[in-house]
Amino acid sequence: MTSTLLWTLIAIQIAMAAFDTIYHHEITERLAWRPSQRHELMLHAARSLLYVVLFLVLGFLEAHGLFAMLIMAVLVVEVFITLADFIEEDMSRKLPASERVNHTLLAINYGAILALAVPVLLAWAGEPTALRVATHGAWSALMAFAAFGAVVFGLRDLSAAQRRTTLAPSDGLVAALSVRQTVLVTGATGFIGRRLTQALVTAGHQVIVLTRDPAKAATLMPPFWRASRSRTDFGRRGSATASLPRACASPAMSCA
Repeated sequence: MTSTLLWTLIAIQIAMAAFDTIYHHEITERLAWRPSQRHELMLHAARSLLYVVLFLVLGFLEAHGLFAMLIMAVLVVEVFITLADFIEEDMSRKLPASERVNHTLLAINYGAILALAVPVLLAWAGEPTALRVATHGAWSALMAFAAFGAVVFGLRDLSAAQRRTTLAPSDGLVAALSVRQTVLVTGATGFIGRRLTQALVTAGHQVIVLTRDPAKAATLMPPFWRASRSRTDFGRRGSATASLPRACASPAMSCA
């Protein structure tokens, strides 16, 4: 691993990943404080701990034979974790434009890194199995710093994902609605909106869910009406209709 271009691309990857973690995950999105992002945090933790191994090996060792094959396997696993993370993010939250752009740049840069690193690893894989010490000056120092950051944020994400949240009974959310009413709920598939919808349905109110994602709305507690740009359905298993109830939705509750 002596290519200056490869090390430069790795440094750019570390910088973009650090920006994504600190600015998006910690400051703007505050993922560690959102119980709904538990699965995303688990994926982030697993990926961070894989990066610890990669940073330390690339910065201080040469992996030959079987060890080179193991490093390539780690790179493949990282790709699958990232793909799973993309799916989880799209299903659980709306990404800011800057985060989506940053993720695209990370994917492009990672592809360039693989194009340069994989041929070297393949060559090493054909040699006798061994781990050889090999340092690269300032690049090795950067790898040590990156590994330390990956450990810190990986363990933090793992801890946040395993944190148990005690929720108060949801029936108190609709105690003020003494008589049966028709209620329009926006943001019903989010953490708060999901509990509010459940409380309204349990209390016997007629609920209209305004959603952009029918697949996520289908996981809500039935029965409820689902309204979107294209169609309106009655959210009861095995039953559907094509028009909203004629009664106006008197209260409107936004949880977006």
